Amino acid sequence: MKKIFFIIFLMGMIIGIILAGLYPNFQTYQQKRKNVISLMEETIYQETGAGNYKCCIDPPCRMCFLGNWIWEDGICECDTMIDQDKMDKVCPECIRGIKEGRCTSTKLSKGTCPILN
Repeated sequence: MKKIFFIIFLMGMIIGIILAGLYPNFQTYQQKRKNVISLMEETIYQETGAGNYKCCIDPPCRMCFLGNWIWEDGICECDTMIDQDKMDKVCPECIRGIKEGRCTSTKLSKGTCPILN
């Protein structure tokens, strides 16, 4: 009799764990946050590869994607702005990344990364 109750209890625990993984409502805040960040980074990399997100640092900034800069619709044009010497339009996250040595600007291949000069 005790074995039956234990088996039922164990099966309930297993089903609960499986359901928690399948339904986002059972995820903790940290799990949800991790999923959102992962999806955001995946989207940024896909759009960078497609030429729609023209960031000047690696890894690409998140600031422009989140719409916290002057670009609309979550795009990044910081690399284009560097190429056009419009440094006032490069987002603060990119400027910080350039100063940290993560510059991948097309101007870098020409031997200059304006923020570093």
